[in-house]
Amino acid sequence: MHRYTLSVLEPRPVSHLCVMRGFGLNWAIAREPATFWVEFVDALGQVAHAEEVDVHVERLKLLTPPSFPAGFPLVRNRLSIQPLAVASQPNDH
Repeated sequence: MHRYTLSVLEPRPVSHLCVMRGFGLNWAIAREPATFWVEFVDALGQVAHAEEVDVHVERLKLLTPPSFPAGFPLVRNRLSIQPLAVASQPNDH
């Protein structure tokens, strides 16, 4: 009789394999809606079920003024418009 070792992987997202994309991922304005998409991927590289994502925003201090992409939502009556970087990773459980 032979004994084999078996590893079972759950079909849960693995953060470093997930793909995030979208306009709102790199360009956001405080108190304005911004969206981006997350493709959840499991340890085998297969699409996994979505899970809750914790998102936080960090202000970038730029050495030169940004050149905003076409379609960037310019908001009037603001003292300044600065791009914000969205940093997020799906929860690894």
